[in-house]
Amino acid sequence: MRTAVKGCYAKASLSLYVALLLLISGCAPSHLIITDVKDRYESKIEQLLRNEVKLWLDVPHSMGVIESDGIDCSGFVMAVYNKLFEIKLPRDTENQVLSGIPVNRDELRAGDLVFFVPQRQKGHVGIYLGNGEFAHTSSRKGVTVSKISDPYWNNYYLTSRRILQ
Repeated sequence: MRTAVKGCYAKASLSLYVALLLLISGCAPSHLIITDVKDRYESKIEQLLRNEVKLWLDVPHSMGVIESDGIDCSGFVMAVYNKLFEIKLPRDTENQVLSGIPVNRDELRAGDLVFFVPQRQKGHVGIYLGNGEFAHTSSRKGVTVSKISDPYWNNYYLTSRRILQ
């Protein structure tokens, strides 16, 4: 049994050595390397966003305010982007929806802005976190995380914009 385990480690070590040698020599497929870096980058963005959102959870909704004791949807997006990425976004949803580049709903990545037009509102914006979730302010719950597939949000979805390239 010990010899079999030893042989298994030797094969794994040899495979790892060959993979590293190919990578260093430039013979490894570059798309694998790029995909891995891209996945790690997106994972890091999602982690940064989720950690920041935790600090804001349950802060009450307050129209026209950007403070820790009250905030509206566009102010929340503006504050998070400024703090985490040092990106200055416009103050209102009407101008935020013009920022960045359009992105299809089925190609959303953490950090993308998602826009909705609920009844009796001019517009609503949130930050896509990944796994079908987005952070935003709710008039009832304050800063919260919701599912984009929720029938309510699904019905009022307008568009998405990518700010982080």
